[in-house]
Amino acid sequence: MNNSSLLSQILTISVMIFLSSCRAPELTQEKPIAETTYASTAPAQPAPTTPAPDAVSAPTNRYPSAPAPVIIYKTAKDYSTYVPVSLSPDNKSIVSYPGVSDVYYQGVLAYPTPLIGGFLLDNRGIDTNAAFLDYSYIEYSKLPTTPSIAELRKHILVKDPIITLYSCTCNRDTAVLNDLIRRNDFSWCTKIK
Repeated sequence: MNNSSLLSQILTISVMIFLSSCRAPELTQEKPIAETTYASTAPAQPAPTTPAPDAVSAPTNRYPSAPAPVIIYKTAKDYSTYVPVSLSPDNKSIVSYPGVSDVYYQGVLAYPTPLIGGFLLDNRGIDTNAAFLDYSYIEYSKLPTTPSIAELRKHILVKDPIITLYSCTCNRDTAVLNDLIRRNDFSWCTKIK
């Protein structure tokens, strides 16, 4: 699968999730989600030359973005203190990884939030091709610079640790997510893995 078809699929899924935004009556007020910058090995795509009709006028954010999906997942073992990276579908190369300053969520280290039943609420950027480095969040955040891809490859602790992953369209409210998990009600979510 080439990068453009992968990006197209990701965009399609994001639009579908945005358009089907679930909001249960019992949900509490939504909390803002911090944006994260990812270092990627994919070639940069040129920006469109004309703004979309609904473009935001601020020069640094010309296009509005859909809210980030809520990702909940389970791993084979507890890797919650380790920094995740994204691998290619064949698990042979790193395609996305955080910069040393990107391991924070809302000003604190982006450890996943524990939920019931062994589920974790992602705060960093987990996907089906996630791998974990042998760097803890603390160790990684204290590095003077972001390691090269070659260096990161040497630090892969585990490939393919995700056993279950859902992309949900409800709020990031842990009480609501725990209730959905407790009731085994994943109708607000799309099972990715």
